[in-house]
Amino acid sequence: VKKYAKMLAEEIGYSIASESRVSRVVLLSRLEKPIIRYGNPPINWYDMETVDEKLDEYGSVQEII
Repeated sequence: VKKYAKMLAEEIGYSIASESRVSRVVLLSRLEKPIIRYGNPPINWYDMETVDEKLDEYGSVQEII
């Protein structure tokens, strides 16, 4: 998904603002980085996935089965 998003972003003049590997979603934007209005943003948007894994937000495969 990210590979396709990079190609699309180059074609339309957007940049990758954020992504979620677990959800297989890439956010494209005309802005270089997301606008944060409330709360504490992560230091690096690409670090969010490791935070989710550490917090075990999505559970493990064994828990789901």
